[in-house]
Amino acid sequence: MEYEAHFAGSWYPEDKTELNAQLNNFFQQVTISEPLTKVQGIIVPHAGYLYSGLTAAYGFKALADL
Repeated sequence: MEYEAHFAGSWYPEDKTELNAQLNNFFQQVTISEPLTKVQGIIVPHAGYLYSGLTAAYGFKALADL
C-alpha cells in the first residue's frame, strides 16, 4: 500500500534530497555534552521541521549511544 505525503512541501521539504540534507544538518548541529544513562523515553516536538527539527534532533541524538 502506498501513502501520499499530505504535508510534503509545507511542513517539510517535498524533495527527498533536500529533506535528507535538512535532517542531516539538524543532527550535525547537535552536541551532546554528557552521555545519558537512565533514559526511559523522550518527548520531542513534531511541528514543521523548520520550527522543531533541531530540538527533535537533540532528543533523538541523545538516545543514539544508549
